[in-house]
Amino acid sequence: MKYYIEAFDKNDTQILGNLDGQGIIHANDFRRTKHYKALSTRMTLNNRVKYYNIVDRNDRIIERVNNATFIN
Repeated sequence: MKYYIEAFDKNDTQILGNLDGQGIIHANDFRRTKHYKALSTRMTLNNRVKYYNIVDRNDRIIERVNNATFIN
């Protein structure tokens, strides 16, 4: 399966690019990947990522992962 990771800031605006944890996971169970496990504790470039959405191929949100390192 293919899952997409989308990053969002405090204004619920999607952050484009691939430096803040966004990317693609190719796995049957995405929760077992290192990329997924690192999302909640990832230090981003300028600490702007509030949460990540895990999205499937049909743009359905599978899961929302809050970034524990986000500071308002």
